[in-house]
Amino acid sequence: MRGLPNVSFILFDEAGFFPPGQQQDARDVSERYIAKSDPYIVMVSTPNAPDGLFERIEKESEDTVDTTYIDGANPSFIKSLKLQIGKDPDYDKVIARYRSEGLDDSWSENIKIILVNFKSEHKAMLGHCKMILERDGWRE
Repeated sequence: MRGLPNVSFILFDEAGFFPPGQQQDARDVSERYIAKSDPYIVMVSTPNAPDGLFERIEKESEDTVDTTYIDGANPSFIKSLKLQIGKDPDYDKVIARYRSEGLDDSWSENIKIILVNFKSEHKAMLGHCKMILERDGWRE
């Protein structure tokens, strides 16, 4: 992947299953393109092993990590991950409290890991991705 000109979109599918050394290499190489061509970088994976790529990202400083959206198919894994990074594992109660106070979706600004039902939201997620790419123009 090194040396490619004008990269605009990088997708890591099942990145949690890359061999451990390749996980960090793939991230390092892709993030170097941010300064070159400012690509969209999307990392997708089902949970795999402890201390993998996604867990290391979650343990980074708040200043360097954007919110993480994870498939909600395995809530016990999410609760375990939240406990490991020192976050409240009862995310459902936090969401309910915000909504009961009439704060709508403002709860998401204070939660680092957000569950998304990929099964029901996949069409909307693909549509959103398409809209972003069309709006910003596809750079070749």
